[in-house]
Order: sequence, then structure tokens, then C-alpha cells
Amino acid sequence: MSPIRRELWTVHLPAVAWLGMVTAALAVPVSPDLPGWVPRLFHFQLLDKVVHAAMFAVLGLLGVRSFRLLRVPVPRLAVLVAASAYAAASEVAQHLLTERSGEPADVLADVLGAAVGVAAAAMLRSGS
Repeated sequence: MSPIRRELWTVHLPAVAWLGMVTAALAVPVSPDLPGWVPRLFHFQLLDKVVHAAMFAVLGLLGVRSFRLLRVPVPRLAVLVAASAYAAASEVAQHLLTERSGEPADVLADVLGAAVGVAAAAMLRSGS
């Protein structure tokens, strides 16, 4: 397999696939009650914000890797800006196009999560 094809399958495709999954998850109507099979440990008030942050942390990590290989100048900043814009746009879209409500707190959780993912990418790259 050529290096370019391997890069596509191992770096860019996971980032694009994760972005697709995040988009799908943000479009699905949510229920205020968690299913019975979810352990009680996960029944807490800020669970939604933790989930938002976790989704965007993975997006930040995968995004930095992908942007770096695309030779984007300052890939960490580019990913933070792109993730922040996507977070804001997704909340506006939720408010206008779905039964969900867009919340500024969700944007904040998304941006903080993306920042954690970007920081993790930097730490993994440096070997720390």
C-alpha cells in the first residue's frame, strides 16, 4: 500500500468518520432520562456537558493529526478554530433544525473538549 493511501486510511478517514459520528450524535433528539441499562454512576446533571467535551476531545486529537499531515500551518490553532466554529454552528443548527435546543454551555463544553484533545495531541507528539 502506498504511503499516501495508508495515510488516508489511518489518519484522515478516522478524523472524517469521527466528525460524521459527532454530527449524527448532535442531530439525534435526546431524552431527559437515561436508559435503564446505564449504570447509576452516570446519572448526573452535567453528563451532557461531559459527553460534549469527550466527543470534541477526540475530534481535536484526530484533527491535529490530520491537519499536521495536510501540512496546515499551525495545525493545533487551526483545529481549535475549526472545532470552535463547528461547535457554534452545530448548536445553531440544533436550535433551528431539530427538536433539540442549542445551548451556549454546550459550545463551551465542545471548545474545552477540543482544547483538551489538541493538548493531548501535542503531549503525545512530544512524548511527554
